[in-house]
Amino acid sequence: MFKLFTYSILFIIGFLLIRNIDQLEILLFQRFRFFNLTSIFYTLRIAAGISLILLPLKIFSYVKSISFKVLLKIIFSISLFATPFVLSPPDSIEFKYKSTTEQQSLKLYYFLKNRKDIQTKNSLLCFLTAHCHFCQLAGKKIGVINKKLEVKNKIKIIINNDSIESKKFFTKIDLKSDFSFHKTSFDSLLEICGGSMPTIFLMKNDSIVNEYGSRSLNDTEIIKCLSEK
Repeated sequence: MFKLFTYSILFIIGFLLIRNIDQLEILLFQRFRFFNLTSIFYTLRIAAGISLILLPLKIFSYVKSISFKVLLKIIFSISLFATPFVLSPPDSIEFKYKSTTEQQSLKLYYFLKNRKDIQTKNSLLCFLTAHCHFCQLAGKKIGVINKKLEVKNKIKIIINNDSIESKKFFTKIDLKSDFSFHKTSFDSLLEICGGSMPTIFLMKNDSIVNEYGSRSLNDTEIIKCLSEK
């Protein structure tokens, strides 16, 4: 009976973990600097999946038919363990947001050609908008990455909001309110992002290395690239 009660509590915890998983990712990333985003992403979802399957496995252990018991355990174990990954999936399995389309590349390079003030040798170009929930999630991760970088001014934020909204946004994501940013129009933002925000480009020698969304930010890869001279 004690096990049943314990597994019930764990089931509830697993459900709550899934509901707040994005915020927990950021909290862990902010508090424990030795964790990287990839390990946090999978650790939380695996922990939630395990928490969900223990209760059904215990309940099904009371089923008398062995073959039916095994079938139920297999079906529910796979389904419930996969639930966190289905409800809060990665942008892609290999932590690459998507292949940058030719149209996006053309729009990005045209934009950069006309914005000589944006340095792209080894930099992170972050196309964000202040009122987007996922942009705020990505922004908080970018704030931690910025603190980990030994070389500053490598992160370039391109945003469509005015200076007042931008300062409020920077405060929310734990960047200095006077963090330098580059303004563009919302239409230009949408074209470069391919209609999906946030879109973040890791640049090396003026070429795109990788493209990320809010959940696929690979801090290890980013810091390594931006630390190179």
